[in-house]
Amino acid sequence: MPAKAPRPPVLAEIGDRVKHRPPRQKHDHLDMDDKLLIVFGVSRGWTIKKIALSLPASQTTVKSYRAKIFDDPTLVFDLPVLVEKGLKAYQCRLCGESRASKAKGMRHVLAHILPDEIARGVPLNTVAKPL
Repeated sequence: MPAKAPRPPVLAEIGDRVKHRPPRQKHDHLDMDDKLLIVFGVSRGWTIKKIALSLPASQTTVKSYRAKIFDDPTLVFDLPVLVEKGLKAYQCRLCGESRASKAKGMRHVLAHILPDEIARGVPLNTVAKPL
């Protein structure tokens, strides 16, 4: 029997919102937790409807932010999705895995939301290296 996958670190912040859906509110902005939940949902393959139900936002708002991410994937790094854990250790908060360099960590995070071929080609203001 396979071992149970470890809980992603990002769920410490947004886990309650996934389990207990808040009432929908009308507002025209997304806070950092909302954006983080959208990125987490996209990385897990959730539908727009499921993400919108987990947020106090409409499906149109989710679609709009998701489109912004696909147009400019580096927007993901405005969120706390990659944490420096040591001198040369960067942890992905979407899954908990660590990478030896910041560039590899950034490409790993992008691979959660984009196909690998596209994630490798996104300019990160660093030297392009494979995942």
